[in-house]
Amino acid sequence: MAEPLAEEPAFDAVVFLDVDGVCHPATTVGGDYTDEAALFAAEAMQHLAAIVASQSPPASVVLTSTWRKHDVLRARVDAALKRHGILRGVEGATDVLPRADAASSRQAEICHWLRNHSVRRFVILDDLPLASHATTSGLWGYGAYASVHAHCICPDYQLGLEEQHVAVAQTILTHNVWSDEILVDSE
Repeated sequence: MAEPLAEEPAFDAVVFLDVDGVCHPATTVGGDYTDEAALFAAEAMQHLAAIVASQSPPASVVLTSTWRKHDVLRARVDAALKRHGILRGVEGATDVLPRADAASSRQAEICHWLRNHSVRRFVILDDLPLASHATTSGLWGYGAYASVHAHCICPDYQLGLEEQHVAVAQTILTHNVWSDEILVDSE
């Protein structure tokens, strides 16, 4: 008798999380953290925890950051989330897909993840200006949806997540319910 397939975890609401420039200041847009002492700034992490906790059940955190590429770094993010009240920690990560630049790669990776998981509510927290690459009529990344940009919040990379972002993220998670769109591959 064949064993049943493992069930894919259900994601009701998702926070796609970049780390540097969101959870703490970064050196440049899309750059690395400024210094070890500034990692996982308490205020930014409190704001992230408020966003996650605003949903019932709490939103799942899916890493989009380069921190997802190394087990040691991913474990540091997981520990920081738990330390700041996000008890389920990191629940997933986008796949690493080859692209020419960081912004288009991040877009493609998020869209690829969305294609493979059933999610109706999500917000993208990233200091890269992902939404600036979007158009309302065109594709958002490779093989992607046209309206994903309406789910993006782009903190100032020098400051990270701020109080003003909390209400916007909560509104996106509550009111920007993802509707099934037709997928079109660009290749």
